[in-house]
Amino acid sequence: MMLTYDPLILHDAKLQKARRLSCDPIRQVGAVLLAGGRAFLGANVVSPEIAKFLDWHDRPLVRRVVRHAEVSAILNAIAAGIEKSDFQDAVLLVTLEPCTECQALIKHFGIPHTIFGERYVPSDQGGFV
Repeated sequence: MMLTYDPLILHDAKLQKARRLSCDPIRQVGAVLLAGGRAFLGANVVSPEIAKFLDWHDRPLVRRVVRHAEVSAILNAIAAGIEKSDFQDAVLLVTLEPCTECQALIKHFGIPHTIFGERYVPSDQGGFV
């Protein structure tokens, strides 16, 4: 799996649309999975029932309950009937550098190339989780 940092992808219209789907008012993350000749959007989301009561400033808690954009994009592709073999030629665009868990999932599905637009900075270093 190859990870590439390229801030220019943040101007991609589909990636911007995916980012706007995020329900996180502090950190909107979007993903676009290009697989099987199609584009599948994903965003960091939680169920509406949890979202209305969630303290979004409690980033460690948010990190535990949010479905990451990469996971959302992969699930949307699977729901649309994409086969696992279609992931072998896929490209994943993500606004934020994938976390360790998402990198493991991306590798599991055999997605060969992930391009991200912003570097991940852990919350204890002044960034967001």
